[in-house]
Amino acid sequence: MTKLIVKTALFTLSIIVLVAVFLFGALSVFAPKNMATFFDRLDCYSISVYYYESQYKKTEDYIDLNDLCTAVDEVEDSERAYKYLEILCGHEKFDSFDGGENTGMSYHEFFYAKYASSALTLYGTDRAIEIAEEYVKEFGETKYNPFVILGLK
Repeated sequence: MTKLIVKTALFTLSIIVLVAVFLFGALSVFAPKNMATFFDRLDCYSISVYYYESQYKKTEDYIDLNDLCTAVDEVEDSERAYKYLEILCGHEKFDSFDGGENTGMSYHEFFYAKYASSALTLYGTDRAIEIAEEYVKEFGETKYNPFVILGLK
């Protein structure tokens, strides 16, 4: 009798684990944004960046790109940040998008500062200055322009 109970319990447990793995895989493929949000809430930012990146590659939507760039900031991955911030800052919707304030900085200041900072890490001062000049040309001398953030002015 005990053998039957143990076998039934192990079978039930293995079915539950199998269903959980299947659901995790299905959500990963069909709902990467939900998975990214889930891992964001767990403070597993490197995993959430992977899912945000999957979502952006799937949709190529500006909002998904914005979410990806926000998440990349949390993991301090300069290469990935530069790649996607270059796309974000060059996007046709970037100039007119109002993302609100972020730590007292405007949406544009925040992302251009991150873009210039990742360029400084990867390519040095010359590329960071070019990006900062692009910002000033487009948005003017604001309080937190990339020159100020990088300490170059």
